[in-house]
Amino acid sequence: YGGYLFWKSFALKRLIPNASVRMRIVAQHRALSYIKHAIIFLAIALFAIAVLRPRWGDEMRESSIEGVDVLVALDVSTSMLARDISPSRLDRAKDAIRIFAGALEGDRIGLVLFAGEAFMQCPLTADIEAFHMFLNAASPASVRIPGTDIGAALDLAYRVFNRRRMTSRNFVLITDGEDHAGKVNAAIEKFKELDVTVHVLGIGREGGDVIPLAADDPTGGVYQKDTKGNIVRTKRNDDLLRRLAEATGGAYYDINASFAGVY
Repeated sequence: YGGYLFWKSFALKRLIPNASVRMRIVAQHRALSYIKHAIIFLAIALFAIAVLRPRWGDEMRESSIEGVDVLVALDVSTSMLARDISPSRLDRAKDAIRIFAGALEGDRIGLVLFAGEAFMQCPLTADIEAFHMFLNAASPASVRIPGTDIGAALDLAYRVFNRRRMTSRNFVLITDGEDHAGKVNAAIEKFKELDVTVHVLGIGREGGDVIPLAADDPTGGVYQKDTKGNIVRTKRNDDLLRRLAEATGGAYYDINASFAGVY
């Protein structure tokens, strides 16, 4: 339309070469011409806005997002209080979980805590802040029955995978490998049936360490003892952890010195 106005002005100059005469003729229709041009430009602008389809307010839509579901089983038995890994095995394990939980975008993550028994601490959720809240609260006091039953954690995870339709089955087990119940082999066979891969993160030194009775004891002056009064030493069971990962087609990671490969 601007091109048309330019051409019109050029044509008027050729038709009426005398500028004073041309200005008198144009002046008689100037007000009406301005109104006409304003209406036309307004119409063009409104048409352009309509083509852009602007919208206001909120609109609720239901959408389906296909992401990755990660279920984490964390050992919170008293042996995880050992300080052969600074500041403790449990704190180191939590740091590893925070790293790969922070890397999830739109995916869901859940948390299982286990010692002598296992329970779901945090159901699968995309709310990472809520997950961190449950993770931070995890401690040996979270589980009523002492000891370490890795098989119980595997059984609980099996029930979760078996009853839910999960887009991608990812199970991560973090433990020092001490197991007092001896139910790991039976649980492994169940995971093979479901075709679920178990990735294992091992924590703790093979040489072992004593177990402080209180997680908040900075000196570690009071240690756990057995029924004969001897101080208990805990060490990582590498053989069990590697066998568990290999039997399900998963990977084993030693997170004592580095978190490389866990995210």
